[in-house]
Order: sequence, then C-alpha cells, then structure tokens
Amino acid sequence: MNWQTAAITHVGRRRPANEDAFFNDVERGFFVVADGMGGHAAGEVASEMAVERVAGVFVDSAPRDPQSTERLLADAVRTANLDILARAEREPEKSGMGTTLTSLAIVGDKAVIAHVGDSRAYRLRAGVFEQITLDHTWVEEQVSAGLLPRAQARVHPFANIITRALGTQPELL
Repeated sequence: MNWQTAAITHVGRRRPANEDAFFNDVERGFFVVADGMGGHAAGEVASEMAVERVAGVFVDSAPRDPQSTERLLADAVRTANLDILARAEREPEKSGMGTTLTSLAIVGDKAVIAHVGDSRAYRLRAGVFEQITLDHTWVEEQVSAGLLPRAQARVHPFANIITRALGTQPELL
C-alpha cells in the first residue's frame, strides 16, 4: 500500500496559542494527532505528552497483528491519561490540562484506531470522506440517544463540550 501524508497545525482564529501535536510514521503505518483542550491550562503540554507516550509505545513495540496492536494502543492511551493526570497533580499550574487523541495503526490489511475526544478520523474512498469515529461530546451523546436531531447538533450551543478526554478523569470510559 502506498501512503502519502502531510501534517500541519494552525492556531486557528479563536486561540492565542497552538495546542496541537502529531506524529506520522509512514514506514510503520502509524499516525497520531492530539488537540489540547482550548481554554484549559497547558493544553499544549497535554497533547505533546499524549503523542509522545502513544507514539513511543507503538514504535518501541511494533506489534504485528491487529489484536495485539489494539491492546497496545489501548494501554498506551490509558497510560498517557494517567501520566497527564499525575503531572497536573505535581504541577498545580497545569491543573485541568487535557487533550483529545486519535491514532491510526495499519497492521497488514487492517486499520486499528484509538480515539478519545473530538479529533475525528475519516476514511477517503472513491472521492468520498466518511467519518469513522464518533465525537465524545455532549451533543453527540444526545444525537446517539435520539434526543437531538443531527441538524441541530451542528449549531447547538453545547457542541464544543467534550465528555471524554485524556487528563480529565482517571478512567476514560
């Protein structure tokens, strides 16, 4: 399989600092993106920590089958979460830091995704993008429960409320 990748981050229009971090390893077929939670203390620290932990574990272990890759990524994400919480506890000025994270590992002909938050993974097939992760947001939970129409979700005032992110609680589920 041939890969072409590109990565760039941009501060955006609303924030004074960039809180994104990413890792691309085309040879291993492994990619990670994290977006520090805007408006929270040290979001850029949390995103960098998450990417370093998850990428480091994957690169060091290089699993060869989808099941072990899934276990490895889940463990790495849980560890990154605990690392971020521990650092925030040691450094009170970073209290409340958090980040989203989405990673993709290609193992043989399978794709393994680890996902927390609202940084989305899409598949491009035949010129059409398909969202393959669900946002961990209040609005998405309401849509999934049938309490809010998808059309209203796009403009809902709570659309940016994330219900799951690294560094915000000890358990991710």
